[in-house]
Amino acid sequence: MSDRMQPPGAASFERALYYERNGKPDAALAAYLQALEEAPDDLEIAYRTASALLRAGHLDEALSQLRRIVFVAPDHHQARASLGNCQYLLGDMTNAENNFRTVLDALPDNRNALYGLASILVDQGRDSQALAPAERLVGLMPDNADVRTLHARALSHDVQASAAIAAYRRALELDRGHLPAMLGLARLYLKRRRYDEAAVLAAQAASHAAKSIEPLQVLADARTLGGDYDGAQAALHQALSICTPDQQADLLLRLSTCLRKAGQPEAALVEAFQAYQLAPQDSGVLNALGTCLAGLKQGAMARAVLTAASSGSDLDEGLKARIARAAADAEQATAPDLPDAVSPDGSAPLARDADPEHAPDAPVEMQTEPAPDVAAEPVQDQAGAPDTPPWETEADLEAQLEAEAGYAEAADEQDPRS
Repeated sequence: MSDRMQPPGAASFERALYYERNGKPDAALAAYLQALEEAPDDLEIAYRTASALLRAGHLDEALSQLRRIVFVAPDHHQARASLGNCQYLLGDMTNAENNFRTVLDALPDNRNALYGLASILVDQGRDSQALAPAERLVGLMPDNADVRTLHARALSHDVQASAAIAAYRRALELDRGHLPAMLGLARLYLKRRRYDEAAVLAAQAASHAAKSIEPLQVLADARTLGGDYDGAQAALHQALSICTPDQQADLLLRLSTCLRKAGQPEAALVEAFQAYQLAPQDSGVLNALGTCLAGLKQGAMARAVLTAASSGSDLDEGLKARIARAAADAEQATAPDLPDAVSPDGSAPLARDADPEHAPDAPVEMQTEPAPDVAAEPVQDQAGAPDTPPWETEADLEAQLEAEAGYAEAADEQDPRS
């Protein structure tokens, strides 16, 4: 009878595998943990448990298990590649890269390590180094949209950009709703000043990810740079309606910039001051606030704000109070005229959202026809378009004040937030 007895953890492990095969990840994780408790020295159970923890987002617990496995069995390449993934997700790029490279030294075609290494190199701007693992991965997984998108990202800093565009389009041929490919291509179009095409793609991405602000941010940038300020504001207001508190300041900053470029300096100051209240230490917010004040000919306050932004110091209480009064005056100046804001029968105020003229644009429908093969077409953009410029500095403001020009527009075309 003892011959038929299962080893410790075997029953729980089989149950975990069953749950995993049948799409019940929570039950599978619980069973894996039970199996690990029953057989703590079984490396296969430990690895499966760590993988389940990693998939469930329990990164610290997965990290602990994977480190233990690699310490006991240094040649457990699957565990080492998963350890690299876990470290990547936790932001430990140095150790993650080392583990991926160690795996690839032993197994050059390990897909997990190839994808992780290429991702790190692209994230760090080391695109030329990322090309080799990305291209090897394409050879192993040519019909995977994630792989094609990663390859496109590695190609995106090419001066002509045609290869990257073709790679993104190949990813979208494989999966028309692939959000990273849509946003990656939209951002590439932004860099190439192809704003209309970027807006179309970003709108499509927004229709596929209704709860994400990222497509709306790209859409707002495209519309701002393309001069469609009303459309950009609509996208930003939509993003503000679904964002988390930590995302609000950046969106208000973008909205302020859009309003400033649209020739509405008072409204721009109102939004910039709201962003400041949420993120008073953010140098980008302080630069935007100073620029808005300069645009309203508040030179002394603008100079003080930009000086604080460059030095990393806090605004003094007196300056805060003066800026708050200026923002309140600006808000009052932009308040709608009540007689003009009532309904035609005079019975009730007319809500802004009820005015068709201010209604947000409808989402752009996905294309139903296959995308053209842009790799065979000449690229119709401006090669070598400059990257996003820095925010205006105090020196910039001095020149602006001397010229009594309010604020400069020279950098506005390239950075929708500056």
